[in-house]
Amino acid sequence: MFNWKRKRTPNNPRRILVIGQANLASTTGGSITVFFHFCRFLVELGHEVTGACYGEDPTRPASLDERVRFVNACLLYPDRPDYSTAINRLVGEMDPDLIVFFFPHYYLDARLEKRFNDIPRILMFHSRPDFLFAQRPKFEKSLRRHYVNTVSQVLLDSYRDRLPDYMRQGQVVVIANGIRQFSETVDYSVERKKMVYFSRIDRLKGVDLLIETMALVKEKHPDWSIDIFGDIEPLEYRDELQAAIQEKGLQNQVFLKGKSPLGLEETLKAYDFCFFPSRVEGFSVGLGETLSVGLPCIGLRSCSGVNEVIIDGYNGLLCEDSPEDLAKAINRLIENPQEREKMGRCAHTWIQQYAPLIIDMQWARVIRSLLDEHKNEVADAQSLLTRHLG
Repeated sequence: MFNWKRKRTPNNPRRILVIGQANLASTTGGSITVFFHFCRFLVELGHEVTGACYGEDPTRPASLDERVRFVNACLLYPDRPDYSTAINRLVGEMDPDLIVFFFPHYYLDARLEKRFNDIPRILMFHSRPDFLFAQRPKFEKSLRRHYVNTVSQVLLDSYRDRLPDYMRQGQVVVIANGIRQFSETVDYSVERKKMVYFSRIDRLKGVDLLIETMALVKEKHPDWSIDIFGDIEPLEYRDELQAAIQEKGLQNQVFLKGKSPLGLEETLKAYDFCFFPSRVEGFSVGLGETLSVGLPCIGLRSCSGVNEVIIDGYNGLLCEDSPEDLAKAINRLIENPQEREKMGRCAHTWIQQYAPLIIDMQWARVIRSLLDEHKNEVADAQSLLTRHLG
């Protein structure tokens, strides 16, 4: 059991509780990367940070900064209380100055007691808010009853209007995910005849559509292929995808690679462009990093979070949700290497607006306002800049 007791003084660091995914050590994907970065960033600002979860895995996440206190609320108490009881106990014992919920369902399931209403909260949305509420119609009404003293964060400005009225009437901030920046682009003088998909894989990521599309591309350009990197969920979905590849005779065109054994930059620089047919996105870290390395990207015009990151004809191409239209776009980039290079260079420049330093400065202002910390903003900027530059 942790000993949280301490006297509150003006010089004490503020306590921030960040509540993330159920099993932080075994979770994959862009949102967990954001979680680890966010906790580290709060520590760098001088706060006392606790990263919490509620699950069966007792392992401390290897990627969690060593200065962040890790708590599995499920295993913290001998009587193994339910989620709400465990979180309320944790909040009562920790007495945080700020609570950050990484997902709305954790906010609702916590059902924080009224005695904690004076503690400010941040509620993060890592996808389009209306998708969540459409899938769980009763969720929004239940959330309304517990929504108090909260700032909601969305990834894109267009998502603000997709929040319920009672959230928009309060404070809403638009802060995207920070995207790792690469100083050099791919070598455009070399044609590898290879495309890449780089992200977590599930049934909403459009990999089935990718396979159908590649069957059409093969008819015109059989010497071009695509490598698909990412963890597949659920595991049996891999067998379905592999069967589809076999059925369409794409064993030499489509490859399920799993995790790359190389570093991200080294992996991505081995390709000519990116194919990202996801049907649902919030703000894809994988897509952003692919743009940063200078690869033009092809995505769906209907997919929010993609159709605002890929600018059609500038840093990539947007297509209709059909194998025929996607194959047409792929063939266009295959047959026009100069256009690929122009779009790739634009992609590298455009994504710089989402550099981690810029995103961290936006969060620093929000955190400071919630904690009533009247620090010098220039000093904060210098501290963050020092961290990012080593």
